[in-house]
Amino acid sequence: MHSFEPLQVFCKLYNKVFKDIQANLYPHDLELFTQIRGEVENIFFPTMEKYLQQYDLSPYTAGTRCLSIDGGTIQDIMSLQALEKELKLPMPIREHFDIGTGSDLGALLVLQIFCKEWSIDDCLNHFRATLTLDTRADTPTSRFSQDSVSVDHGRNKYLFSRLHSRWREALPSIPTSNQHSSSTIKSDLKSIFGKDKTLFECSGNGTKIAITATKSIDSSTCIFSNYNGPEKGPRGHSLIRPEKSKDEMLIWHIGRAATSDPTSLKPFHGYHRRDFEGHNDLINLTLWEQDSIWSRARKPPDIFIFICLGTSIQGYEKPAKKHFRRWLSDHRLQCDAKDITDFSLDGLLSSLFYIELIGMPLIDTVGFFCRAQIRCRLVPSRPAFMTLIERLWRTGARFHYDYKTVPCVNRQLYEEARRGVAFSRYIEISVTSLSDEIDVKIDGITKIGRSISNCPYRLQTLIEDQGLDCVFGHRNHKRRYLEV
Repeated sequence: MHSFEPLQVFCKLYNKVFKDIQANLYPHDLELFTQIRGEVENIFFPTMEKYLQQYDLSPYTAGTRCLSIDGGTIQDIMSLQALEKELKLPMPIREHFDIGTGSDLGALLVLQIFCKEWSIDDCLNHFRATLTLDTRADTPTSRFSQDSVSVDHGRNKYLFSRLHSRWREALPSIPTSNQHSSSTIKSDLKSIFGKDKTLFECSGNGTKIAITATKSIDSSTCIFSNYNGPEKGPRGHSLIRPEKSKDEMLIWHIGRAATSDPTSLKPFHGYHRRDFEGHNDLINLTLWEQDSIWSRARKPPDIFIFICLGTSIQGYEKPAKKHFRRWLSDHRLQCDAKDITDFSLDGLLSSLFYIELIGMPLIDTVGFFCRAQIRCRLVPSRPAFMTLIERLWRTGARFHYDYKTVPCVNRQLYEEARRGVAFSRYIEISVTSLSDEIDVKIDGITKIGRSISNCPYRLQTLIEDQGLDCVFGHRNHKRRYLEV
């Protein structure tokens, strides 16, 4: 998907026809000549503005940032609220992620955050509507968290009843009973997500959105998304994408299907909520989706924040030990809540920076000499950009690479940022072969030194991702580097 300015579309498609009409009128009918131009502008431009969508594109050499939510409890919302507050950047938490996945009541939170672009405070204020969707029986608590319960079907109703008195002040008028009619549930969902908007129409500011459910006909896992992809995935799940756009499911339909309990309610349009064993399938499914969308070749994301009710993590397919704790922030283990929050903050802040080569590496006596620049995902027009630059300058944050260290922001970069120039920190790195990895770390704004986005980065892969090996130019026909 692309977005174009209305003026650009007008000039490319209609300007010639418009000029031909004017040529026939001028100078014979000056009044009509003047009138027709005003009429075209009044009709065309407001119409185009209605359909214009603008969103951020992920840089070619930047990694991915994943958020998965399962459970949809107040604790989930409070965890995100705490992260947003501690980041101390004037930007919503949703803009820190490239893909968001959700199951069960967590699907509603994902839709609210990324589709409706609600703030975390909005999610808290509207949590009453979310509560009406749970119709399950009681189950005992879990040993992983004081306010969490087991993964059995009745977890949410039991949790909501326990949290009722504690959060009465924050969420007034929470209903004492979660048993509501199907018509009430549908009415609540329509009021939240609208009556006629589909998920595929939701740009999410460039964020990919995937909601899981189960096909009632064969109990297989499926996902609804705002992007295209292969119909079948290796995790045994399928992507629901009708051949005709008119058959696309509405957002409120997806929310209803993702939360429909087959034990107490009829399947909705042939779908009901998905029960993952230990919820680890949601992690693996999200990893496969990000790998498929961005052709990651099984490279892990920069940061993966997983928020749900406290459950065991047994059975998770762990990657190599040296990489495991580097990217997965599992909020299920509440006993390590402070460490997990710090880990998430460090991952989100460090992933704001990524590396690009300036031209092809040069062969020297040692191996290869690389000129590179460290870039920032935030553009100067964003209020968070200058806030981040100020923090880098104030804390004396530094980049570490190739046994060298440089300040993230010097006086020149600081003044350029104030003038609206995009962040670019020039560095030089030497490696012995194209198979060597380049690793750039940042500290000062993080609790510990953390690798920036997509690092460690194999040099040959970095060259290919930038398209520097394309003899006839990059696929977007633009130069991907600057000469110095």
